[in-house]
Parts: sequence; structure tokens; C-alpha cells
Amino acid sequence: MTRATLWRAWLPFVLTASAYAFFSALLARDGHSPSVALLPIPKESYYSVQAAFVAPVFGLGCVAACVVARFALSLTTSALTLREVVVALFPALTLPTLLLFVLPELAVYLLHGFDALKTAVRFTSAATGLATLFALAMALRKRFILTWTRAGWIALLTLLAQALVASPFLR
Repeated sequence: MTRATLWRAWLPFVLTASAYAFFSALLARDGHSPSVALLPIPKESYYSVQAAFVAPVFGLGCVAACVVARFALSLTTSALTLREVVVALFPALTLPTLLLFVLPELAVYLLHGFDALKTAVRFTSAATGLATLFALAMALRKRFILTWTRAGWIALLTLLAQALVASPFLR
């Protein structure tokens, strides 16, 4: 596995985490706060704190997803390293979030303001979830030569692992 291969896997993560942190910092700068915050952080400073922790939390969610995928794959596939699974799945775990959640939400915010995000998130979160599920299934099927059914189930477990780790923290 070359450095270029690893970089292609990590670049979408870096772009997504950076854009998400930028958006969080922009919301904090403009004085906004989330309607719901699960962490014991004052709402008025939540987005400024989130700007700092979005990359590690999003990364931890992606790694947790890859660990679950590796375990599921190991039940019937020969020994795989976590690195192989990360390289195969990180783009599928991160690009839909960048392209269908962070950038559209940023555009909605810049064009229509904070209140419009309440409506937009209904569409962006659903589209992101479905696109991530499909991208994961495609990546699993292509890289690990799986049937659509098996790839779909592993993709669903993988996506749930990512959501369970990251969703409570990211607003």
C-alpha cells in the first residue's frame, strides 16, 4: 500500500472535517447556537467548541465504522488489516457528508440564514445517510468482492457504527 493510496483515502476526510470545522466556526462567529446540545457545553459556545472537536469526533466515527466493517468482513473473508478497510471505506464514509451535508448546509446558511437550516437539514441528512449507505455498499462490493446483499448489510452496520459514535456530538 503506497502513500498515494493512503492519501487518497484520507484526503476526503481532511476536506470534510475542515469544511465542517469552518462552518461551525462561522456559526459561532455569527452568534448561533444549536437547538439541542447533548454535551454539557453551554449552547452559546457550542459551535466554537465543535469547530475544535469536529475532526477528532468525525474521525473516531469513521474509524469505529471501519472496525465494525472489518469485524463483519472477517467472519467470511480472509484476514484483512484495518488499514485495508480504512483505505477502502474512508472516501465512502466522508465524501457524502461533504457533498450532501456540509457544503449544501453552508450554502443554505450563506444564502438564506440560520433559520433556513431547520428545513434544509431534513433533506441533507436523509440524502447524506442514503448516499453514504450506497457508497459504502459499492466500495465493499468492489474492494472485497461481496454480493449486493452482504455488502448492503455490512454497509448498514458500518453506517450505524459511525452514527452512534459521531451523531451525538455533531450538530
